[in-house]
Amino acid sequence: MASFWKPYTPDQEQALDLSRPAVKEERVSPLPAQSAPSPPVPVPEMSPAYIGYPDAYSEYQAFEQDAMRAMAEKNGGSLLGNNPRMKRAVQSTHLADDSYKKQRERNNVAAKASRDRRKLREVKLALQTTFLQKKVAELRARLAAGLCNRCRQRCDC
Repeated sequence: MASFWKPYTPDQEQALDLSRPAVKEERVSPLPAQSAPSPPVPVPEMSPAYIGYPDAYSEYQAFEQDAMRAMAEKNGGSLLGNNPRMKRAVQSTHLADDSYKKQRERNNVAAKASRDRRKLREVKLALQTTFLQKKVAELRARLAAGLCNRCRQRCDC
């Protein structure tokens, strides 16, 4: 037999009074309101051990700087572009009390910082993937040509 939801608990035989609004306690946040977003969390850099030769790290850094510069130029000087659809209409001041507005501002700042960190992580991962794909293509071409990795010539070392 299916169990249906009842507006009372099994140990009580009388219905809950749903006509009165629930009592809300105002929650006070221990954190002060922030007007500016906190600096982004650093994303771990790619280590040279991922690729396997000593110049790889400096080569990757040059590749990453060029790509980041191109992205910043494309987005008008900012690495991460703004989404104009995320803007909301400003509510009038009499609709919400000050504590609610402060809480919403803190939440909005935290949400934007979180989105920016996620986007930056995605960008860095995409750059690493592109760089490594380029390196794999170069190594495959070298293997197909029969060139030695050490002396970069045809040899039997």
